[in-house]
Amino acid sequence: MLTQDMTNVQRIIMHVDMDSFFASVEQQANPRLRGKPIAVSGDPKSRTVVAAASKEAKRFGVKSAMTIGEARRLCPKIQFVLGDPDKYVSVAQRIVRVFQEYTPDVEVASIDEAFLEMTGWSTHFACGDCVRTGAARGDGEESRAWCGAVRMIAELRRCLYREVGEWITCSVGVAQNKRLAKLASDFRKPNGLVLVYPHAGVGAHPMPDVVCAVTRETLLASLQLRDLGGIGPRIEERLRRMGIATIAQLAGTPITVLRDAFGVYGNELHDMAMGHDVRPVSANDADPKSMGHSVTLPRDLRTVEEIRPVVEELAERVTARLRRDGFRGSLIRLTMRYGDFTDAHEQRTISEATNDGRRVARAVMDMLAARLMRLPVRLVGISVGHLVRVTATQVSLFAEDVRWQSAIAAMDAANHRHGAWTVLRASLLGHPRVLRRVAAAFQSTAHLRDAVDADGIVGEDRDDPSVGTDGQK
Repeated sequence: MLTQDMTNVQRIIMHVDMDSFFASVEQQANPRLRGKPIAVSGDPKSRTVVAAASKEAKRFGVKSAMTIGEARRLCPKIQFVLGDPDKYVSVAQRIVRVFQEYTPDVEVASIDEAFLEMTGWSTHFACGDCVRTGAARGDGEESRAWCGAVRMIAELRRCLYREVGEWITCSVGVAQNKRLAKLASDFRKPNGLVLVYPHAGVGAHPMPDVVCAVTRETLLASLQLRDLGGIGPRIEERLRRMGIATIAQLAGTPITVLRDAFGVYGNELHDMAMGHDVRPVSANDADPKSMGHSVTLPRDLRTVEEIRPVVEELAERVTARLRRDGFRGSLIRLTMRYGDFTDAHEQRTISEATNDGRRVARAVMDMLAARLMRLPVRLVGISVGHLVRVTATQVSLFAEDVRWQSAIAAMDAANHRHGAWTVLRASLLGHPRVLRRVAAAFQSTAHLRDAVDADGIVGEDRDDPSVGTDGQK
């Protein structure tokens, strides 16, 4: 966070995006995979999707969310690696610790990207020549800030090399705000470094050949509307119907016109096109906006009753996370992907925030009952939003609710101690997917069988790596 005496200093914000992160971690861990096209996924014998593709696989057009069959057609020699979420989290934590050695203000945006607030810090890395020439031109502070940013990034990369290995690289964007920094990190991948200067005169100091320096106008002119975070296919189509097909046209549209068409979101669209962003880099762990899970099904499902067990399992997984992290939510969202790869979305706000799997499953089933199953379903996802912190246990006036809350608390305690799926609702036992999870875990944890009640089931849950693409990252 900026201190009071830094608010007038040239802002320098860095966005670091780890290149093909899951795949690079696997290549670093297994030298036999290095330099070869690989994809991280679930079991390639089942219907799963690509969670991450290596740099080598991306050259063939393989990308995240692609089916295994599509990836094989594009790259016949591709190797599939079963995802290991625990490994990726461990490496990500080590990377963040490296970032924190350079600035206390690190905002982790996801498992493979972060913003670093370098305002006031990067000048300490500037070279002597830059200090002298900048002072002679009268822009010493600005020159030192940008020169120092480049030198600091070079040192940070050397630290990452020592900490996590040479195969795990990153692309970096540096700009005056978070929006431009993120766009810049995507500008030259992989292992790129792009500086977005506030004006053309800053580039007087010679930079290494590995650095790409552009102005804000040049960067934005090179992008498509869909490249701006926050403009999806529907908004892009609405803009095109308004005669707005480029970022320059969006920037030139009066903000009143955008407000009339999009409401308050018109202000955001205008700021996107202009490259404006006043959001601070927040080092505090912000509360999540939503939590969700999704699953690609082993076969297409055609009826609501076939989907019910999947809904109950996903609802339980989502609400278990909510209870673990101390949240309730009131906005229930349903996502379905049909056999033709088109998506359908539905959401419903319930009267009282909840972290009960039964309540979430009922809301989702109500939404399903109101829909026509026009095509077979290949993916189902559930998320809960409008989250609020649980500050105290909510006491119900109904004895049945009190007993159920006590049962949930006991179930969570057992699962926390012995692993997920140790205790679960009986209705979930009718779902073959859950039975496979429990059976596999039971075989690998035989030493715990005597430690649980005869009615309990020992097991552990490990998130499907494809969730990084279809659900949570």
